Amino acid sequence: MPLTKLETALTNVYPQDLEKLAADLLAERGYDVDPTGTKGTDGGVDALLCDGDRNGILHVARTRSDRIRGKVTDDALKAADHDRKYDFFVFVTTADPSGSLRRRLEVELQEEYGWKVTIWAREQLRNALMANHQHLAREHLNVEPNVEDKEYQDDVLALRNKRLDSVPHKVRY
Repeated sequence: MPLTKLETALTNVYPQDLEKLAADLLAERGYDVDPTGTKGTDGGVDALLCDGDRNGILHVARTRSDRIRGKVTDDALKAADHDRKYDFFVFVTTADPSGSLRRRLEVELQEEYGWKVTIWAREQLRNALMANHQHLAREHLNVEPNVEDKEYQDDVLALRNKRLDSVPHKVRY
């Protein structure tokens, strides 16, 4: 099934825009968010988070689903090397790993570092943006999340077919 406008926007979002979206989404969900900025090196910290008296860290990555394990593991290792102590680790990604892989990674990292670990993948982002944070989809992704995507999907399929038709075919006899 073709991706919706929202899913396509999440898949293609620029990294700095994804960081801003993640920070705003977490702020609206009750976290105190201290972004480190979206330009230049950030020392392995996309944002510092507070939830009451608990301290956390946010890492954000646009990555492919087949690279999610390596990326989240690398980012957790960076966080563990900081001089700060964290109670929780939030990883936001545009990857779309299976639910079982996501949960397994959360458990593995929690066991290794002692943090509460939450991984927000594309489907969790899509659900949050569709349900309670539609204005963030409009603001950060320039997408109206509840608009019927049928016409858009037809346009994407037509473009795909046009491109496929333009590829020269070798005829073998």
